[in-house]
Amino acid sequence: MKASPFKYGSTVSIQSFTKREEDAAKLQGNLMNGINTTIISPRRWGESSLVEKVINDINKKDKKTKTVVIDLFSLGSEEEFLEQFAREVIKSSSTKWQEWMSSGKDFFKKLIPKSSLGIDPNTDFSLSFDWQELKKIVMKC
Repeated sequence: MKASPFKYGSTVSIQSFTKREEDAAKLQGNLMNGINTTIISPRRWGESSLVEKVINDINKKDKKTKTVVIDLFSLGSEEEFLEQFAREVIKSSSTKWQEWMSSGKDFFKKLIPKSSLGIDPNTDFSLSFDWQELKKIVMKC
């Protein structure tokens, strides 16, 4: 039996990505011009792979543009989204763990961030917020 040339269950690599040049150009134009875009198609037609390819292309072409990709499927609350969003923005806009820590503290002073580093400080970065304390601050304002 011949193996299927198609990959299922995860995004495809750039080398395996084919025949979506028009879609990629349209999405890249929308993203670069600040146009909100929703991609609708049946499951497993490569929407995530398309986004991944376009983000990769943008990162290669324009070093000044910072991109953030957040998979909303794994997030279960507004707090989780905000923490993930903050973490990805800080990681995207800073290049070293010292900058991550400094940027996080400066950017979110009133949110009282809790940041930590893992075993590999170049890749393992965690950020969360004390939501109870934040609610107390909001109530005082």
